[in-house]
Amino acid sequence: MNRRQLAGKVAILPGASRSLGLHVARLLLDRGARVVICDVQPELNSDAAAFLQQSDRSSPFLYIPCDLACPDQIKNSFKKAIESFGRLDIVVNSLGIAYERGRAWPRVVGINFVTTILSK
Repeated sequence: MNRRQLAGKVAILPGASRSLGLHVARLLLDRGARVVICDVQPELNSDAAAFLQQSDRSSPFLYIPCDLACPDQIKNSFKKAIESFGRLDIVVNSLGIAYERGRAWPRVVGINFVTTILSK
């Protein structure tokens, strides 16, 4: 893939504040895309922000706090991304939680399934 192949494109990555999603966000930045990450933490942690800033990029990134179990917040995150960058070209759903004893299964389904549907 050409290093600037995604120049001018805008990508949103729900759930990408860590792990694989964070690495995908950096790859997109390295390829020239502008990146929006939305996740439940009130702000992107400093390690994740530093990781993204080390990318070989001139493209900006934006972090939007969003409870991915709340449909209204998901829709609002997409709206904010479009307001900030004028468009959306790429969606990478990088979210998911596992069922654990004591965790309500509707929340697991809400995050793992409903969020994916709302991100279309």
